[in-house]
Amino acid sequence: MKLTEDLIRNSLSAKWAKFNLKVGLYISLIIIAAWFLVCLMSRLFVRHILMSFTILIYMMIAYALVYLPMFIYYILQYKNLFKNIEDYEIYEVKLDTPRNSYVAKAAMYYLIKFKTINNQTVTISTKPMFSSRMVACCSLDEYNNQIVYLAYNETNNKHILLSLK
Repeated sequence: MKLTEDLIRNSLSAKWAKFNLKVGLYISLIIIAAWFLVCLMSRLFVRHILMSFTILIYMMIAYALVYLPMFIYYILQYKNLFKNIEDYEIYEVKLDTPRNSYVAKAAMYYLIKFKTINNQTVTISTKPMFSSRMVACCSLDEYNNQIVYLAYNETNNKHILLSLK
């Protein structure tokens, strides 16, 4: 099997980047709507409407400075999946060693151990994209103890978790 852009677009790694972008976008829309409502409500107490919208603009700039790097990170992470795809080899691995994520307590990641074409034993960890909760990128029940395809670049030590076998 050869790694193609279609395989990467449908991969779990791409799904993870898109999931984080969607969650960030939904949270952003809720925060912006709440700020806008606060701005409209403050209009009742502030005589100058210009002042309340100026506050809204400052809050939006502060929000952009805090959250824009996160959006840029996940966009770049998604775009980097498509770089040097000819250098990747595809392996079949089993997701059988789940671990708790330190950052996202409800999420799990897998330690994957496999042998490369050069007979080197490599241990990698996936992103914490698995969970048994309702809001999860990938269901832990669906992927636990399943065999998946993994694209691995030995020179860069990068991997792309593709899909179920």
